[in-house]
Amino acid sequence: MHAMLVGLLTLIVVAAAIPIATWLAFPLLPSLRPQAEVFSGGTSYPASPLKFDFETLRSPGVGLPRITNVQVVNFDQGGQNDLADRTRS
Repeated sequence: MHAMLVGLLTLIVVAAAIPIATWLAFPLLPSLRPQAEVFSGGTSYPASPLKFDFETLRSPGVGLPRITNVQVVNFDQGGQNDLADRTRS
């Protein structure tokens, strides 16, 4: 009976030790793949000479706001930016 109890306690300790040892050792193992490059230098642009002025596009809406994709483009090449509302087809 004593040997059986020792065997059972040994099994319980091993069953608890294996996941704990794996959790502790996992960060120390090397990766099988090379690590991806996080930052490649990026692209930088000079500051815009245009001053930012907040303007309301429309009168305040009623109800929930409509989520949309608005792009600022110059359609007519007239030097003034135009708004392209991408929610319309």
